Amino acid sequence: MFVLPAFMAGGAERQTADLARGLVDYGHQCCVVSLRPRREGTLSFEPLRFCDVNGYLDWSGISRLGGEIFHFAPHIVLAIGPYSLMYVHLARWRCRLEPFRIAVALHATKTLSVKDWFQNLVYRRFAAASDLLIYVCRFQAEYCGRRGWRAARSTTIYNGIDLEYYRPPTASQRAEARAQLGVSDSELLIGITAVLRPEKNHAFLLNALRELRAEGLPVKLLMVGDGPLRGTLERQAASLKLTPYAIFAGTHADVRPLVAAFDVVTLASVSEALSMAALEAMSMGVPAVLSDVGGARELVLPGRNGFIFAPNDMSGFVDAIHQLTDAGVRATFGAAARTHIQQNFTREAMLSAYLSQLGSLATAHVNHRQLKST
Repeated sequence: MFVLPAFMAGGAERQTADLARGLVDYGHQCCVVSLRPRREGTLSFEPLRFCDVNGYLDWSGISRLGGEIFHFAPHIVLAIGPYSLMYVHLARWRCRLEPFRIAVALHATKTLSVKDWFQNLVYRRFAAASDLLIYVCRFQAEYCGRRGWRAARSTTIYNGIDLEYYRPPTASQRAEARAQLGVSDSELLIGITAVLRPEKNHAFLLNALRELRAEGLPVKLLMVGDGPLRGTLERQAASLKLTPYAIFAGTHADVRPLVAAFDVVTLASVSEALSMAALEAMSMGVPAVLSDVGGARELVLPGRNGFIFAPNDMSGFVDAIHQLTDAGVRATFGAAARTHIQQNFTREAMLSAYLSQLGSLATAHVNHRQLKST
């Protein structure tokens, strides 16, 4: 059973859906439970359940989660993120459920505010009472380890990409994608796929777009995704006189037709773990320019498949884009980006690692139950 705060079209959610389908393909029974209610844009999976949690700590929602766990009777519950982990532990305690194994996968790494710091004191206690802690990159494992995150066992499993699904577009697919967006062959299209939230730092990219165009570069910015900051960002683009060059594409269940138009994929995040959006674009042969947060240096080999810049470093970002204005350089970097994904971030490797780790937990659970019954 997978438990998430919500089952929307974010990177962690898409990875979870793909992982669950992969485990089903290997013959395992899986169920996805969203703590939050169903909303427009909810991903699909069967069976998919909702606990209709209202507010931060909803004891009725905790009881509903306990009911779902009781009904499905899983050997393992995999919580996605610390908030879901808290709900899983509280549901087991409140509903007095039969023992099951608890694992948690962490998909975020961020600098903590005072409020976050106190919450993480609580979350770390629940992690310590769990059977398996899964990180999505080495940076995250080291970062969280220094901050006291512990469990009975921990491991790092990279997010993986289906290389056949995310493959480089043909010339005609790329031409069609750019034509539909109104982007000419002479223009450089910088793309980002991310929810419009503060930590993704789209405002920085709009300011960078102004800088690049002021230098005479024919650049456009394509923002794929939606979120609470859309209105604010649209007003910023208008105030900078960038409306013709800043494209807000909204949310798309399938981002490939849009990524096919990218010349460069970027993330300006101030906090990140291992970006699924970057993995997808790099698998499609797009060079990456990423802010130096989370596992960016595990994705980008500077000067080979992209560039790294310090968060909010305008000159570093602008310089990286200048180095990718040549189409031949971009083609070389893009090919190297896909090769790097093929060698380190495949869906098959991810599934194999999860099958190994969760399989050992399931075996331990079954052995423990058999011992109790004798």
